[in-house]
Amino acid sequence: TYQLDELYYDPASVDPEKLYNAALAGVREEFGSHGVDWKYEKIEGTATRYGASQKFLGEYSRAKALKANLTGIGERDLIFAAADSMLDSLNRSHTYFIYPKWHARRVSAYDLEKFVGIGVVIEALDEGMVFLSRICKRGPADRAGLRENDQLLAVDDIPVTADLEQLSNRVRGNLGTKVKITVQRGPEKKDFLVDRNYVSPEYGNGWIERDGEFQWCVLELAGFNDVSMSSISGAAHEVGLFRGKADGLIIDLRGNPGGQLELVKKLMEWFLPLQTEAFYTESKKDGRVSFITTDLPKFNEPIVVLIDGNSGSGSEIFSGVMQETGRAVIVGKKSAGAIEVGNKIDGIGFDAEAVITTQQIYTAGGKNFEGIGVSPDHEVARTKEDVLAGRDPYLDKAKEILRKRCGK
Repeated sequence: TYQLDELYYDPASVDPEKLYNAALAGVREEFGSHGVDWKYEKIEGTATRYGASQKFLGEYSRAKALKANLTGIGERDLIFAAADSMLDSLNRSHTYFIYPKWHARRVSAYDLEKFVGIGVVIEALDEGMVFLSRICKRGPADRAGLRENDQLLAVDDIPVTADLEQLSNRVRGNLGTKVKITVQRGPEKKDFLVDRNYVSPEYGNGWIERDGEFQWCVLELAGFNDVSMSSISGAAHEVGLFRGKADGLIIDLRGNPGGQLELVKKLMEWFLPLQTEAFYTESKKDGRVSFITTDLPKFNEPIVVLIDGNSGSGSEIFSGVMQETGRAVIVGKKSAGAIEVGNKIDGIGFDAEAVITTQQIYTAGGKNFEGIGVSPDHEVARTKEDVLAGRDPYLDKAKEILRKRCGK
C-alpha cells in the first residue's frame, strides 16, 4: 500500500476497503487450497486508508493465529496470497505481483531479456489447430529444422490442447534438457528433438521485396529496447529505406509486447511530421505531459502496420497514433489492450517483486486503449487453409493495401 501511494498513477482512485478486502480474500483462498475453511469479517464503513488497514490487521492477526496451528502453510504463503490478490483487484495490465517462482519468466517478459526455451511462438485457431506462427532465427527450434506454419501435434508424445499457457510451459522446460516436438508439415508427420537453451528474440529485422516496378520494405520489430532499436535502425539503413529505395513500408508489430516508451517516441519521429502532438501521459508525479515530435521525418511514403492479440503496450500506442494521425493503415487483429507504463519494484521481501502502473497513455485525440485494444482498419484472420498452405494472410493483405496506396 505504501508503494501504491507513492507510485500508482492515480492513488486517489484506489478504494481502501476494496483493496484490503481483496487481500483478505486472497488469504482465505490460500487457506482453502490447504483444505482449511477460514472466514473473515468484511471491511466496511471505514472512511480512511488507516481505518481500513487497522481492520485488515485485526483480521490478518486471526489468520496468523490459525496458521500457527497448521502444518504445510507458512506466513510467507499468506503474505504472497494477500499481495497478489490486492494488486490483482486493481485490474490494471501493468499492476501485478511476481512470485519468486515466476521471477525468471515474468522478468524476462517485462524487460525483454533472453529466456530459456526453444524459440517459437505458438498460436491456436478457432478450428482447434495449434501451429508455430514464428520461429526465432538461429534459435534452438530453427537449428533443429522446425518451420513457421508447422502444425503442432504433440510435445514429448503428449497430444497438444488449445491451452496455450500450459502448452508453452511444457515446451519451455529447463535449461539443458531436450523436448520432442511432433508436427504435421504438409502430408508428412515429423519428429524433432530440440535442445532447450537461452533464446534472444530477433528484435529487429528488415528486408526489401519487389514485384515488377513495385518495391517495398518490411520491418519486423519484436520489442522496444536498446537492442531492438539498434537492430531495426541498422536494418532500415542497410536496405536503403531512408534513401528512397522503397515505395512503401510494412511495419510488423505482431507479438510485440512493448518496452521502453522513449524508444516508441524515436520510432514515431521516423514517420510523423515535425511538431505533431502524438500522445500524452498522465501520472501522479508529473500530471499531464504531451509528446510532440521535434525532428523531421525520415520516411514519408505510405505505411501499413501489422498487429495481433499479442501486440501490447508500446506497440499499441505506436499503431494507435499512426492510425489516428492517418499516417498508417492498421491490419490484423485487435491488440492486447495493455497500454500503460509500469515500474518494477522489489524490497517486498522473500525475493518477491511487483509491477505498478505509474502512467496512463492517451493519443492526442484522447483515446486510451487499456482494456480495449487498437482495432485494425482491416481485420485479418488466419485460417486452417492458410496454415496448411504456408500462407501469411496478414502480410498478403498488407501488400495488397500498400500497392493501392502507392498507386502501383
